[in-house]
Amino acid sequence: MLYTPKLPEENINAPKVNFLLEALKLLTSLIMIVVVCYAVLWSISSYLVSSMSPTTEKRVQIFFKKDLNLVDDNRTTHLQYMADSLKKCTNLPYDVEVLISKNDVANAYAFIGGDIVVTTKMLDTLKSDKELLFLLGHELGHFKNRDHLRQLGTSLIIGFLSIFIGEDYSDILSFSIGLTSTKFSQQQEIEADLYGIDMMMCELNDAKEATKLFERMQENSSENHYFSSHPDFKDRIEIMKQKINSLP
Repeated sequence: MLYTPKLPEENINAPKVNFLLEALKLLTSLIMIVVVCYAVLWSISSYLVSSMSPTTEKRVQIFFKKDLNLVDDNRTTHLQYMADSLKKCTNLPYDVEVLISKNDVANAYAFIGGDIVVTTKMLDTLKSDKELLFLLGHELGHFKNRDHLRQLGTSLIIGFLSIFIGEDYSDILSFSIGLTSTKFSQQQEIEADLYGIDMMMCELNDAKEATKLFERMQENSSENHYFSSHPDFKDRIEIMKQKINSLP
């Protein structure tokens, strides 16, 4: 029998590769690395912010305040009066200033250094001083629990990781961190809700209308809360009502 030499079949020793599976493995590994790095940096950040003094907060505030899009508004005086009144019910280590930001999204948030920022859209949404008291009391709850500093720590962590992971992976980074921080942020919001009720009780000895704002926002909201940092309005309202009904 005549032997006819020939080249071996191409890739005869190479295993078949499922490129989709390999890509999924690579993506999963990347997400796990990001989550682990985030957890380590979160622990460091939490330690640092827990020891940050009010004086240091005020100094750091200067670097971020220019981005708030603040406006002069004739409602500022009334908001400040309400905040000062509620401040007597707290033991916060600094004075609280209320600022108004021009924004078409109804929002309010505790800002580093003791400022409460309320958007013009949120002010248009409020229907009574009782709703305003709850809103301000809620933000005071974030100050009490130092949530605003933890949020600052999270922002710095995202910026730090983005430097090393590269722009092409920024969406993966945000998604991974979102999964790890969502539930924690929701718990922060619920605790601030309950603190807002305490503030209304301190100021008015009445918190029956604490849920009115959320009930109205729930009717006009189409937001998917599955990955939201804020709990679903329905859940928040139910938890708040349980506390209100338990009050003497």
